[in-house]
Amino acid sequence: MSKPKKPTNNQEKKKYNIHNLKPQKAGEPSHNPNGRPKGVRNRSTIVREWLEATYKKVNPITGQTETLQIQDHLVISLIGKALKGDVPAFKELMDSGHGKIIDGLDVTSKGESITSGEKLSPEDRRMLIDKLRSEMGSNNG
Repeated sequence: MSKPKKPTNNQEKKKYNIHNLKPQKAGEPSHNPNGRPKGVRNRSTIVREWLEATYKKVNPITGQTETLQIQDHLVISLIGKALKGDVPAFKELMDSGHGKIIDGLDVTSKGESITSGEKLSPEDRRMLIDKLRSEMGSNNG
């Protein structure tokens, strides 16, 4: 008997190419029969359940012992850190409470909108700057 040929890298690449993937047809047995068992919870479900669990702790803001959810105690602790001058804690609270600040520019003129995420040609940039200067000049007079 002869030995089977060892696949070359090119053959192996073709075998595992994304274009070779085919969707499972209705009634066809599963491609992953030993996949995730039914009833197994997601990590996000487990975390959410633990964050909703309650326990007693001294509130660092009021100084009183309170029974609250863990997520409430975490937010209170973050507020306590922000009150002591912890800037990242303050930023996290502001982002959570008011939404993150979008770092960008949105210019609207005559119904057309240009955002900083778009790539502008040098000519378009120059035209936009000139238009903004003229509009700012007309508003100051």
